[in-house]
Amino acid sequence: MIDIKILAFDMDGTLLNSEKMVSRGTSLELERLSNDGVEIVLSSGRLHKSIEAYAHILPFKTSIVATNGSVVTDYEGRRVYEKPIDTDAFIKVVDLLYDYKMNFHFYGVNEFYRLKGTTSLNTYSRVPKNIKDTIDIIEYNNIKEIKESCENNSYFKVLLVEEDKKYIEEVRQELSKIDKIKISSSWTNNIEIVPEGVNKAKSLKYLCKNLGLDLNNLMSFGDNNNDIEMIEESKVGVAMSNATNELKQKADFITDYDNDHDGIMKFLKQYF
Repeated sequence: MIDIKILAFDMDGTLLNSEKMVSRGTSLELERLSNDGVEIVLSSGRLHKSIEAYAHILPFKTSIVATNGSVVTDYEGRRVYEKPIDTDAFIKVVDLLYDYKMNFHFYGVNEFYRLKGTTSLNTYSRVPKNIKDTIDIIEYNNIKEIKESCENNSYFKVLLVEEDKKYIEEVRQELSKIDKIKISSSWTNNIEIVPEGVNKAKSLKYLCKNLGLDLNNLMSFGDNNNDIEMIEESKVGVAMSNATNELKQKADFITDYDNDHDGIMKFLKQYF
């Protein structure tokens, strides 16, 4: 029998429902498994502080994989792994996005940053009111200030949103020419940029090792293409019923229900 000792969950579209909350039924099921010794991991493209805010209101301890794997903390809050975007690569990305007049945010460990005058990317709409007020957003006056900030700050992810699919594809093609970055998406209208070599699966491998486990002990759940490596490399990879077709093709299982109908809880009750 497969010895699953660690469960990793993407958040938006997976663990969280459309109200951006963990349902009571899912929370109780995870609490039961946690009490039985199963490690729980929240694995998301979100800012670390945003994930941490959820971790604080859940009735069990969790480790965190943030910004698609570039920041990892264990259940005691200790930093296990971090890898910021290469400074030269980050500056090239910012210059390109500015030239294309894109709206973008970039992430520290616990803060959002953006250029002054940037149209909101609805980042906060993905966070309930009791959580969003804990997150700082810092604005720079111009591109020069952003570049100068690299002397003292590290950035772990860049997020841009564009509804024009043809335009965003053109930007994606230009970004692909920049070395030392990895490009992915968590939705059809966005691009997420993280350091080269970073993904959720690699960071979960670091976390498993820190816990005395390995990927053969891991079951993971996801819904979008930034979850592909995690789903592929877990011993058991589970796609939500609302997942992309590409992710479903990589998964070992697909839940019968989506994130708004306790898909995770019902799957876990059957599996365990």
